[in-house]
Amino acid sequence: MVTSVYTKAMTLAQRFHDVIGLTATDEALHLYDKELRVEELKELLDGFKDSDRKEQFDGLADADFINFIHFIMTKDRAYFDQWHNVNTSLAIIMGISISKRVRALEIVCKSNLSKFDTLTTDASKTRGKYLSIGIQTSTNLDTGSMLHVTRSDSDQYCVNGKFYPKGKLVKSVINYFEPDFTELL
Repeated sequence: MVTSVYTKAMTLAQRFHDVIGLTATDEALHLYDKELRVEELKELLDGFKDSDRKEQFDGLADADFINFIHFIMTKDRAYFDQWHNVNTSLAIIMGISISKRVRALEIVCKSNLSKFDTLTTDASKTRGKYLSIGIQTSTNLDTGSMLHVTRSDSDQYCVNGKFYPKGKLVKSVINYFEPDFTELL
């Protein structure tokens, strides 16, 4: 069961990668590999500190997802294995079983895919929402999936002070749904 779920998660991560169109030489790889790992590990450790199981599942699944994306882009198995071992150690410390870990990863993969818009009108609404909070974005249509991908145009802060680095994927205002870990709690 675990292997099939990991295979499914890898397939979902591959689909996400294909839609966003990153390559190992892209500047955005560094965003995924460093800033996002730090952000997700912080979320995971905050969840541990606060005994917040939802944040633990979310942070661990996000860290696993980033690891899958990095592997898809670079094919660096040694690096993948190192981070997989780090994430596994954290899961063991937090008492998260492998079956719950892989289910959380599947939930996060599906949530991540909901960040994209299927219609041009929906993508316009997403851009409008971010513009209303001071974030300049641009949208590209991935012709393979026919999904609209909206990203931050530059390093910028929105009106409430949240930072949006250049290239950050922003969430569809129509399709996006938060990961729901209720079944794992």
